[in-house]
Amino acid sequence: QMTFHKEGDASSTAEKDLELAFNHKKQVGSDYGVAEYLKAEGYLSVSDFNIVKS
Repeated sequence: QMTFHKEGDASSTAEKDLELAFNHKKQVGSDYGVAEYLKAEGYLSVSDFNIVKS
């Protein structure tokens, strides 16, 4: 599990991981490739996620 002290660092890492996940999708030829890659990187599925603006 990774912890980020700056939001920008977390966003940058997520952007890179998403880019790699979509490249994996192209390699395997399936949308499942995105989920497969992100799961392997330690990402978890979150249901009922809600952003609350302050």
